[in-house]
Formats: sequence, structure tokens, C-alpha cells
Amino acid sequence: MVQSAKQNYFSSRSRNFVAVCLLIILAWSAFSNILQNDFIDFDDTEYIVDNPYVRMGLTFESIRWAFTTVFLGNWHPLTLLSHMADVELFGLHPAGHHLTSLLLHLLTAAALFEWLRRVTGSLWCAFAAALFFSIHPLRAESVAWAAERKDVLCGFFGILTLAAYCAFTKKKTFFSYGMTFLLLLLGLLAKGMLVTWPLVFLLLDIWPLERAKTIKDLKPLLQEKVPFFLLCIGFCFILYFAQKQGGAQTDWNVYPFRYRLENAAVSYFRYLSKIFYPTNLSVLYPLRPDFSLIRLGLSLGALLGISVFFGLQYRRRPWLFVGWFWYLIILLPVIGLVQIGRQAMADRYTYLPSVGVGIALFWTVREWTRARPARIAFVSVFCAAGFAALLLGTWLQTYRWKDTITLFEHSIRVTGDNPTLEVNLAYRLAQTGQLDRAIEMSESVLERYPNLFQCVVNLGSFHLKKNNYEKALFYLQKAMAIRPKSRSEILGYIGEVYLRSRQVEAAEKTLLEALQDSPRNARLLNALGEARCLQGRTAEAVNFWRQSLEQNPYFSPAGENLAWVLAVCEEDAVRCPQEALSLSRHLVRLFGPTARRLDILAAAYAAVGDFPQAVAAAQEAWSLAHQEQDTKRLSEIDIRLQLYQQGKSFLEKVCRQEVE
Repeated sequence: MVQSAKQNYFSSRSRNFVAVCLLIILAWSAFSNILQNDFIDFDDTEYIVDNPYVRMGLTFESIRWAFTTVFLGNWHPLTLLSHMADVELFGLHPAGHHLTSLLLHLLTAAALFEWLRRVTGSLWCAFAAALFFSIHPLRAESVAWAAERKDVLCGFFGILTLAAYCAFTKKKTFFSYGMTFLLLLLGLLAKGMLVTWPLVFLLLDIWPLERAKTIKDLKPLLQEKVPFFLLCIGFCFILYFAQKQGGAQTDWNVYPFRYRLENAAVSYFRYLSKIFYPTNLSVLYPLRPDFSLIRLGLSLGALLGISVFFGLQYRRRPWLFVGWFWYLIILLPVIGLVQIGRQAMADRYTYLPSVGVGIALFWTVREWTRARPARIAFVSVFCAAGFAALLLGTWLQTYRWKDTITLFEHSIRVTGDNPTLEVNLAYRLAQTGQLDRAIEMSESVLERYPNLFQCVVNLGSFHLKKNNYEKALFYLQKAMAIRPKSRSEILGYIGEVYLRSRQVEAAEKTLLEALQDSPRNARLLNALGEARCLQGRTAEAVNFWRQSLEQNPYFSPAGENLAWVLAVCEEDAVRCPQEALSLSRHLVRLFGPTARRLDILAAAYAAVGDFPQAVAAAQEAWSLAHQEQDTKRLSEIDIRLQLYQQGKSFLEKVCRQEVE
């Protein structure tokens, strides 16, 4: 008997181990594409690439910033710390950041399987639900998008919290309760999606824990969850005010409650359709305010009807009740009643809610196939085909995330009229030198949305890059008419047009006018410094650049201008080679190497007499300029490189700064 028990134990452990390995292998196969993907110029830039604090890695200053700053309308310090840790490990190589997200997703899938297996006792249902969760194409956005690290990190701690809670219900100790509380706190620090977790605990008390058998059982169950409710309510207030402060919330006057209610009701069914038929996935689904009372009534009626039907299954099929209300409750914070941004829905919001759909589906299949071999064979073949289709769909979807242009073009193709993405795609095209295509796309958007502010501003900047100063001024003046409250911002752009066209007096007048409204604007102070420099008033220029850096120590253009002048200016009263070297090193370390920054660093090395380092930096700058096909900078670096090789520094009589 003892030998038989041991054999069963090891047989069970072997099955569990094989199931976990298979789950990880299949999920890895589905997402293996992302290790070749680039960062996406849609939040990845703000979160990682151009974020000076994240680029510092894990330092006291960056950790303090993560916990004390509302960033892009969110407060999720643990997510920001994870990005900083990635920078420590991988620098700014996208593959390393994607690898971390993928590993977190795999751990979440394995934790989900193990938790479901333990609390339900069904290995194959747990495996099917975990596999359905882990290889679904809707997961692509959460895993392949580096900026959505908060999803996989929050999901990981969310599943661990559920496992800890179930362990607490079996052995009620202070340690198990405290561990549940701590894991929930960590999940909330990654993303506020877990604010509904105390309600999920109550669902689990119904099934599979079977702690809530009668109404009388609810009182002690609610009492034990009071600290969890208080924690989550506190986070609700924090997140609400963070989003409000960050300008992420859409005003109720712009998007009234009836539109929000209709979009929320319809989105519950749109998400279900994407879960069961995941096609035409997009990084952004545009919000279309076309209210229909009939659509609202039908959607709310259907939601109520389905909820009543599953509610009646409370005793006979409790997994249906739990799975459906799991889906409804976890989606509630992001369903759109508090509207964030201009999206109607988002694939990433299904990361945890879809687990409930898997529970309802596979435990129903288990009941339907119980002791019926013919049905088991049919379901096995059907599930195998379905999982193969999901894996292939996810593999294809992650390929679409390989770079910004591929992703945006696909998303625009499947959603149709999508002005937000079209404007962002045009901006990205301009960054890659495709200015004509960017202008053509922006003009197309402007024909449909003549008052789209960002599109008009972008057109002004695109024409500025092409040295079409008249058109640039036309669009910038139009932008000011569209949004008068952005007057100082637009005047700053107009001042830069005058600088580029060498109308220095007009530039100075315009920038001073803008500065009256925004006296602490780092960009305006930097532009005024450039105007003074073009006038030969170098000492005044240095003063403005120092003021710009005082207002924003991480405004790199001002730092670059200041370092350059301190390194190469002929005026002894202005030149300060040691400060130039320190500042230029800081800029390269903080913001990464570019042809311009390395050119400045080389000039600073030469100014202090370190010519071998100057030559090395200049050669690296030349290589980057060559990659960027910047012929003007290449010729300038060539001239300076020859001087450094001869043991001479580069000095300018008048510091003619480029306006970039």
C-alpha cells in the first residue's frame, strides 16, 4: 500500500511537471518573435527610451522619483522600478526588455496553472485554462509592448495573491494573511487593475473554496476582507487623482455619461467576441461617439439576461457563475465609465478578465464530457485545433509588433478611420526621413478633421524640417487659432521657425512674448539662448541655457548647446573645458550616444587636451552620422577629426548653433 501511494504521488508530480513544461514551451513558441522586436514609439519612448530617470537604472534618485511622481497619468512605482532594473541588466537593447516581459508572462501562466490545479483538483482543466490564457492573441499587446510591463507584472502578483488567499483559507495564520496582503499591495503598485481583487476573493469563496454556502456565511467572509477593501479603496482614490492630475481623464462635457454607458455595455460583448474570435486586433480602437439608445438598451438587456442566467447556475454549476462575474468585475475599472484617453477598448485590458472566461468554458466542457468517451475524443481534437490556431494567431500578431510603422499600418488597416494612429504614424515617418509621405498622410487626416490640433502642429514641424518656412508658419498660426490656450507653446515653435530661417530679431521678439506666459519653460529658454548665440551674445546665451537646465535638468537640447559652447568658444570668459567635459559625459550617459552628443564630447576632450579620447569619440560620432546619412554633420566631424589627429582643439569665433 505504501509503495502504491508513493507511485501515485510521483506519477502525479510527473504529470504536473510535464504539464508545466509543455505550457511554457507552447507559450514561448507563441511569443518568440518579440525578442527580435524594436521599441514602439507609442509610450515606449516616454517610459523607457527618453525617460532620464529610467535610463539612470536603479539609483536613489530614480527610485525616489518612481515613488513620488505621477507619470503619464499613472502611479505605478513597481513597474517603473522593473524598467530601471532592465536598464541595469540590458541597457537600452529592446530584446532584454522584451525577454523580461515574456518571462513574467510565462511565470504568470505557470502560477495560474498550479493555482487552478490545487484549488479545483482538475489537472487538465487547469492546463487548458492556463494555456488558453497564455497563448491567446489578445496577450500580444501586454507581452510584446514593453511599456505594458505593468500588465504582466500586475498579472503575476495578482495570481500569486489568489494562491496566497486560498492558502490562507486552509490554514488561517497571520503569516498567510500578511502574505496575501503584501502580494496584493505589490500587484497594485504595478498596476491598479487589482482594485477589484477583494470581490474576486468572495467569488472564490463561492467556488471552488465553497466557504459561502448560505447568506449567513457572508458576514464573517466580508469582515475578514475589510483590510483588503480598505487598501483597494485607497488605491482607487490615488489612481483617480493621478489620472486627473496627469490629464488622462476625458472631461464629462466632452464625452457625456450616456456615451460612456453605451460604450461600456457594448465593449463587454466586443471583448468576448475578441476572446472567441481574435481577429483584426489593433493597438488602438478609436472612440466613436455615435450614441444609439437601441444599442444601449440591447447591450444592457443582454448583460442583465446573461448575468441572471449564470446567477441561476449558482448551485448547480458554480464555475459558470464565478467565471462570468470574474470577467464582469475585473473589467469594470477599465470598461470606460471613467474614460481614459480616446480608445473605445484595449486588448491589454483582457489580460486578467479572460481567465474567468477560461474557467467557465473548460469546467463546463469537463462536465459535458464526463464519462462519455466519444465526447472526450471530439473535444480533444477540437481543443487541439483551437489551441494550434491561437498559437499561430499570437505568433503572427507579435510579428506585427516588430516596429512602430508595421504596427501602426496594420492597426489603421483593420480599424479604418483612426486619426490618432494616423497622426502618430506620420510623425514616425517624419522621424525616419519620409517627410513627403508624412506630409501627405497628415494632410489626408486634416481633410477629415480640420481642427485636429496635433496634426496641424505636426504639419508645421514637417514643413520646418523641409525648410518650407512659409507653410510652417501657416500651419502653426492655424494651430494657435484652433487652441488659443496653447499660445505660448505655438509661439515657441514659431520662434524656432524664425531661428531656422535666420530671422533672429523676429525670433527673439516671438520667444520673449511666449516667455511672458511661460517664464519657466525650458524649451523657450533654450531657444532664446540659441537666438542670443546667433547674435554673437554668447555669455547671454550661456545664461539662458543654464536657466533652461535649472527648470528642467533633463532637457537635453539645452545641455548640448551649453556643453558645446563651453568646449569650443574662443571667448576666455565663456569657455570652460572641464565643465564641458563633465556635462557632455553626463549627457551621453543619461540620454545615450548620438552623432551630435559624441561630436560635443569629442570637442570637450580636445579642449582639455585629451586628444586620443577626442579622436575615438569623433570617430564614433562619424559612424553614427554615416548611419543616419547626415551628410552635413559628416563633413563637419571630418574637419574636426583632422584637427584632433593633429593634436589641435576646435574653437569657434562665433558659436553658430544649429536649431534642432
